Amino acid sequence: MKKWLLMLFMFGMFGMQAQAKKGGGSESTIVIKYSFKGIEDGYDHNSKAVISIDGEEVYTSRVHKESSPQTITLKVPMGKFDFNLMMWAEYEGNWEEHSIDNNYSFDCAVDETFKASKKKHTLTIIFDLDEGVDFTYK
Repeated sequence: MKKWLLMLFMFGMFGMQAQAKKGGGSESTIVIKYSFKGIEDGYDHNSKAVISIDGEEVYTSRVHKESSPQTITLKVPMGKFDFNLMMWAEYEGNWEEHSIDNNYSFDCAVDETFKASKKKHTLTIIFDLDEGVDFTYK
């Protein structure tokens, strides 16, 4: 009887480990690298990035100068997900979206649907103040 219970216990443990490994692949890591290009003298604003995944705000970066490149690492769901990164700028003591609506030359934003199909992806964004937004997702 003890051998039978021991065997059931061991088979149960192997089954749980296999299930845990199978379920452990439900997230991917995304490394987001962003920088600004073409900053004019006197316009190196304090800024921060606000990131939403599938409509839910998940991250706000620390405050930094636009001239300081940043790297953020986040977990995202496997499969397709809606991604939104909006840059905010501090102007005359007030925080505002870095957007055309607030008299900036273009929207410093990425609003896309991406697919997480492997354990790690990289999103590289360049906010070129002369040319606009350029990004690559790998």
